Order: sequence, then structure tokens, then C-alpha cells
Amino acid sequence: LAQRGLTAMLGKVVAVLKTGYSRLPLWMWYTAIQQIVSRCVSPVFKEVHPVFEDVLAKLLNEHMSQAAWHVMQLQQSKSPESQATYGRVCAKVNKQQLDGLEVYSKLFQGLHHLCAAVPQDGKVRLPLDKFCPQLFNLQANTRLQ
Repeated sequence: LAQRGLTAMLGKVVAVLKTGYSRLPLWMWYTAIQQIVSRCVSPVFKEVHPVFEDVLAKLLNEHMSQAAWHVMQLQQSKSPESQATYGRVCAKVNKQQLDGLEVYSKLFQGLHHLCAAVPQDGKVRLPLDKFCPQLFNLQANTRLQ
């Protein structure tokens, strides 16, 4: 009985999200972006994955600088489901923002590499050109939005 009640309630939530998510201003969704990213890959919320993927794509289209960092975890994940979700979100992002997202991706990868780097001699220094060459190879005229 409890399971049927939960299923019925989830069905109502899904219906409300599918029909009403676009009524909220986009900035309101941004305040919950980490939860949205999490729900995009949760098997419990499978019915609303497309809605949350749409929200992420809209956030990337409108607020690339703020949203890009949050979706990088989908791209960088070792989970095929997370990477597939990233691909579906990117399919809904406009070309200009996709170019910006690629810059963020390279930056994220460089920072990840930097965090994993341990100097062999134990001296505390961060030769970024050695540990993160892609940070230095980004074109100077590339402007992050």
C-alpha cells in the first residue's frame, strides 16, 4: 500500500514538473543545480530525466560561466550513464555555448590533473606549464562567458 502511494505521488510530481518547470525563472533552477545534476542520473527519478536535462541545457545556454562547472562532473564521470546524460544535455546547447563549454572542459581537466600531481622531489611548487599544459595552450582570445 505504501509503495502504491509513493508511486502515485511520484507520478503527480512528474506531471507537475513536465508541465510547469518552464514557468519558474531560470535563476531559481540555478539555486538547485547540484540537485538537478544528481537527479539527472538517479534511477529513482528516471521519468523526469528529460525535464532536468532541459533545465541544465537552458542554464548552460543562458548562464554558461555559472552552470558549466556543475555539469563537468557528468562529463568527467567514469559512469557511462553520466556521460550519456552529458551528451544529451549538450545536444540541446547552442553552438556558441558548446564552444565555451569545451574551454571549461579543458580547464576542468587541467585543474583535475593539477590536483592529482605530486612533485617527485617533494618541494612545494606548482609548475602549471608542466602539470597543466592545456591551461596554457588555450588561445589567448578565448573569452570565457
